[in-house]
Parts: sequence; structure tokens; C-alpha cells
Amino acid sequence: METQNSGVAGDPSVIKLRVRDIAQLFNTLDASPFRIRDISPAVDQYIVDWAQELPQGQPIEIDVYLGSRDATERETSDISDAFRSWYTEKEKAETTAIRTLFRDARLSGPFARLMQESLVIIGWVVIWRPIGIFLYDWIPLVRRRKLYRRLAASKVTAVSATRPS
Repeated sequence: METQNSGVAGDPSVIKLRVRDIAQLFNTLDASPFRIRDISPAVDQYIVDWAQELPQGQPIEIDVYLGSRDATERETSDISDAFRSWYTEKEKAETTAIRTLFRDARLSGPFARLMQESLVIIGWVVIWRPIGIFLYDWIPLVRRRKLYRRLAASKVTAVSATRPS
């Protein structure tokens, strides 16, 4: 598995995956049809790790090279749909996590101010978590959400190893 980047602004950054079989791309415990199947945790981690290293302003392209046989047009389309669906769902999960984090911070704030009246030290300890959320904790979630949005919009191409590249 490797990545490639042309270095030209606006050109896609390419993540290349080489697999023996299409089944390697998906979670073996998931029996759903292709379009809604879960991506294998190892494949997901590989793609996310590489995507985090790519320039943020460029689109991402994922090329899947199949080693065992020619991929049908239907399988190529199914792989693309599966990746798009997977990363769209992960983006939605990050959005929910951000909302929950800020909701918890808002709910904690008034309680912390009330405690501060009688127990100044405990009040500062309690209020530090909501302040930390508003100052720092949301930033990695937003970065991951942006990354998942870019991955959901990526062009996925399946290429058989028997075809010249």
C-alpha cells in the first residue's frame, strides 16, 4: 500500500491500495451488501493515516488494485459506493461527537458557576473541563470530520492487476 501526490495544487492526492481479493477491503463479520458494508478496520486505519499526511487543500483519490482477477464494472462501482458510504457515516459520527461535547460543556458551565460560590477550589476544577472543551478539545474532532468529508468525496477506482497500469 502506498500513496502518490503530483505536487500540483488542485491535483488529487492518490492513496493506492493493493489487495489480493475484494473481500480484504471489508469487515469479515459484516454480511451486508457491498454498498453498505463496513470497511475493514485495517484498511480504514491505513487510509486515514495516509490521508492525514496529504495536503489539506487537495482532493483525495483512492486507487484499489485487485491482484486476483479483473473487477467487473459493478464491483468497481460497489467498492466506490462502500467507501463513500463508510466515510460519510464517520463524518456524521464526528459531527454528533462535536455537538455532544459542546452540549456537555454548556450544561456543565452553570453548575460550575454555582459551585464556585461556596467551594472556590472545587468550582475551578469543575469549570476547567468545559473551558478545556471550548478552547482545545473540539479542534481534533473538527479536523477528523473534515478528513472524513474529504475521504467521502474521494474518487475510488478499482484496477485489476492483470491490466497494465
